[in-house]
Amino acid sequence: FGGADWSSDMKLDPNPMRWGPTPLPSSNSSVNFLEGIQTLLGSGDPTSKAGIGVYVYAFNADMSGENRSTTADWHTYNSDGDFLIVPQQSGLWIQTEIGRMAVSPREFCVIPRGVVFTVNILKTNEGESEKFARGYMLEIFRGHFQLPELGPIGSNGLANARDFLH
Repeated sequence: FGGADWSSDMKLDPNPMRWGPTPLPSSNSSVNFLEGIQTLLGSGDPTSKAGIGVYVYAFNADMSGENRSTTADWHTYNSDGDFLIVPQQSGLWIQTEIGRMAVSPREFCVIPRGVVFTVNILKTNEGESEKFARGYMLEIFRGHFQLPELGPIGSNGLANARDFLH
């Protein structure tokens, strides 16, 4: 398949494979959310509306506000698919055309296809923002993220709508 000889081209390693945390931008550079996204892996193709993309991000500058070196605010949207964003270190302040979200580590958010958004580092209670943020992103090219059906376990389901902020 794809011209690969699986018996000689592939070396199987029975040990668990892990990767280290995403490297942080240097303190003397200004990297915003868009500039800090790196592709980790993917499958499929957005033009055929089939597959996924997995990304990591690490940034130390807001896309909007007084912390930018330029006076212009940055905004973006994704026309390929829905984003699921999972902060690992430092929370995110995400502003969309639908509303605003504060997303802390151990939480996740979904940004639907075609929604304009801006991502900033979440400020703490003292009004100070962290120096950097990093985390993971998943993009699906087909359909939309949705809550799973409860199925045969009924009211004992672990994905009740009341457990999600929406």
